Amino acid sequence: MNNSDLIQALENLGFSNYEARAYIAILAEHPITGYKLSKISGVPRSRVYETIEKLTAKNLIVSQKGDITLVAPVDPAFFLGEKEKENQRTIDFLRKFLPQMKKSTEDPGIWNIAGRDQILEIISRLISHSEKHIYLLGFSSDLLLYEEALAKAIRRKVQIHGVYCGEKPLQVDHIYRHQGQPCSACHEIALSLDSKQALVGTTFPLEKASAALTKNAGIIYIIEQYIKHEIFISKMFQNHDESTMEKWKQIYRQIVHNLP
Repeated sequence: MNNSDLIQALENLGFSNYEARAYIAILAEHPITGYKLSKISGVPRSRVYETIEKLTAKNLIVSQKGDITLVAPVDPAFFLGEKEKENQRTIDFLRKFLPQMKKSTEDPGIWNIAGRDQILEIISRLISHSEKHIYLLGFSSDLLLYEEALAKAIRRKVQIHGVYCGEKPLQVDHIYRHQGQPCSACHEIALSLDSKQALVGTTFPLEKASAALTKNAGIIYIIEQYIKHEIFISKMFQNHDESTMEKWKQIYRQIVHNLP
């Protein structure tokens, strides 16, 4: 162990560099005068008496007055014990209140996500942390990637409701094949978890895959209502014949065409 390691350790406890150098020198040789302390510690003579005063104020050293003032250290075990108690009190305080600060300052803003792989990875993580319910909407080739994660969520008693586009059915109850208006994009993705966090975006084309992740309560509400609406439409039309469905699709195209 060299002095530089000890100096660094004391600096980590709040010592200045001069205080650490002087304290180590006093421990090594005492009693000692200010003049000699300056020589062996490397603390400039112009700063050594100021440093002695600071160490005295911290109850680390004591002085013996006389023709020449001598200084000696207090038992370092006492100092280290007090420092340990002080740090433990600080750690206990931070352990109690920092988590509360995190909750109170949590950012409900919108976080942009780029790239299909990153979007799908985040969705997988969100599903794995769900606790109560999940609303989802997406293309079957995307949602099939989460069939196992969704099954695990169901085993955790998480309720899952949603709509998928495409031909491959998901082996999950309460997820309905998209009905009503035609699947114009088929690469939309929308997800809400426990009404606490939501994601919405598109996974194709790859070069334009992007999504937004948010904890904003207003946006989460809108996304959930959008998915609930799609569930309602899909359930309402699931038993209609093709001619009726085509009629409604034509009406949809006409309405959308006239919108700006």
